[in-house]
Parts: sequence; structure tokens; C-alpha cells
Amino acid sequence: MLTTDGFSDLAEGTDVFLASSGRSGTTWVQELINHAHDHRVIFEPFLGTVVPFCRHFERKQYLRAADDSPAFLGPARTILGGDFRNEWTDQYNDRRVYRRRLVKDIRANLLLHWLRRHFPRVPIVFLSGHAGPQQVRAGLRRPCTHRLRW
Repeated sequence: MLTTDGFSDLAEGTDVFLASSGRSGTTWVQELINHAHDHRVIFEPFLGTVVPFCRHFERKQYLRAADDSPAFLGPARTILGGDFRNEWTDQYNDRRVYRRRLVKDIRANLLLHWLRRHFPRVPIVFLSGHAGPQQVRAGLRRPCTHRLRW
């Protein structure tokens, strides 16, 4: 739980960890999950170039499930507990009080097994496939090339 500068994250735990590769529809799914704007969205928190306490994480970090290093567990606990504020990670949040939390990261796929082992109560949604909204929109713009026969 975090309360600072009039902002409160009162969520009991992370409601969902949304993972996928880039351009696969995760923002669209994030918007579906958070349609009522009742989730604090923590956007790409393991990105060390913009989240200082994750600076030692590689861009697409891999950790063995048995890795108990405090250097990785500490930041993950902080993230999943919602115990920090950051301009980058909080860019989708416009409310002052949240009681639910959604973590979205497209660079954490190689951490998922490790996250599952160390944080078993956090539901993980892995979005797979290539039929994201970008591809659907591109498909709608293609001209019809077949002729209808009556």
C-alpha cells in the first residue's frame, strides 16, 4: 500500500500481471481489463532505463526460477506491491485513489516463470498470437481482391 502526495494505491495485491511481446495487443487488453478506470496501471516497471531501482535488470532479463537474489526480489516486491511512484510507470493513471492494480510489461516474458515461483498469488496473463488490433486494422484497409459471382 502506498500513500504519497495525495495519491493512494490501496490494492491488497496485484490483480493481474499482463505480459506479451510488443505490438501484440497488450494495450488493448489493458484497456479492456481497466475499462472502468479502477486499476492502477503500472506500465513496464522492469525497464531499467526509466525505473531507477530496476537499473540492473537487462532489457529482456532472464532469471532461473530458483534465483533468490535480493537484487531482483526487492524490486519485484516493490513493483508488485505498488510501493513506488514513477512518471513512466504511472503514465496511464489519472485518479488519486486505486483499489486494484494491473502490471503490464512487454519485456518481462523471460521473468514469468521466476515471477510465478516467487509470487504465486499474482495472476499472470500472457497474451500470445498475432491478431492484435494493429493487424486487424491493417486487414480492414486491404482492398477486396476477389470478385463476387451471382
